[in-house]
Amino acid sequence: MSVYPGGGILDSTRVIGLGTGRTFWLREVNTVTYAGNYEYENDTLSKKFFADGYIDCSGDEPVACFYLKDHLGNVRMVVDEEGNIVQVNDYYPFGALYGSGTGDAAQRYKYNGKELDRMHGLDWYDYGARWMDPVLCRFTTMDPLCEKYYDTSPYAYCANNPMKYIDPDGRLISPIYDPNGNLLGTDDQGLQGDAMILKKEDFKQGMSHDDASKLNLGLHSLDENVREKVMASVKDLESRPDYDGVLTLSEANNWYRNGNGQPLFVDASKINLSPMTKEDLHLNKVTAYNFLHPMHTNLETGLVYGTLGITLLDDTGKVRMGNKDGLIDIYDFDYQKGRLFRNFATKIGEIVAGQGRKYDIFGYGYGKVN
Repeated sequence: MSVYPGGGILDSTRVIGLGTGRTFWLREVNTVTYAGNYEYENDTLSKKFFADGYIDCSGDEPVACFYLKDHLGNVRMVVDEEGNIVQVNDYYPFGALYGSGTGDAAQRYKYNGKELDRMHGLDWYDYGARWMDPVLCRFTTMDPLCEKYYDTSPYAYCANNPMKYIDPDGRLISPIYDPNGNLLGTDDQGLQGDAMILKKEDFKQGMSHDDASKLNLGLHSLDENVREKVMASVKDLESRPDYDGVLTLSEANNWYRNGNGQPLFVDASKINLSPMTKEDLHLNKVTAYNFLHPMHTNLETGLVYGTLGITLLDDTGKVRMGNKDGLIDIYDFDYQKGRLFRNFATKIGEIVAGQGRKYDIFGYGYGKVN
């Protein structure tokens, strides 16, 4: 049984034996409790984890142990501070262990660095959002973001290609990097998930997930230093204001002050386009729509984007924002001759934002109007 407190962090795991008959008798055998980087077994400190390993506190003296990982982040070997081998792991492609491994019980973090739950022979990996069964080569529950890509099974692990991809949390694959480890942008799914590697000339902002997957060179194509650069960047994406695809005014201003001019990427489907309707647009033609106009004010969108170029794509109300390269706005405070009201609003915005550097805002996906 696993217990998750309010923060969503795995708090404890209890190994339980079940009786027979109509009544089920629960017998607690062992308790593992997680508190930040500390792990307790039966209320006794057993390990303290750090980025590249852990300190084993189970003996009379603490011992530092270090992970040796392959290009996919799989823990292949654990060695102690004296260089002695503590554990060796060999894997089938989807993470199942096979016979040549040693020291299996020394620590539980193995394939992709994920914890392997061996309770009663379960042998599932904990990916945070879901559990993965390496024998069945699939997740045990549906992808919470499965509606974003219908062509892939909602239970598939890494689009059924574990030699190219990893999946940090059981969700999708989307941020795209070049072979030098620089963030290029996203496909039509956004920033959440693991990285794909594309040549710069093959990349187009907001490209379809299918097209990006076909062109993906894979993490294995990178040398070790570039691969570490990409993985560090992926880890930092969650702290970005655009990680959820939404950009608020306070986030936009903070990035203006502290983002060093780096671009942001937003989900077009999450931009509030009211009170715009299909009647305000022209099929397959760009319409400049000012969301701060006194006749149709939308402060939520207008204070961030001001005027957006919007193209009606069909009679269902599907719209594309920005140009065909995915650029929907440049966040700056420029003044335009003859536009008194706009320049007045720009001045106020500049005062609120403070000193900073302008940056591009790119979109992915599509919006919808009634």
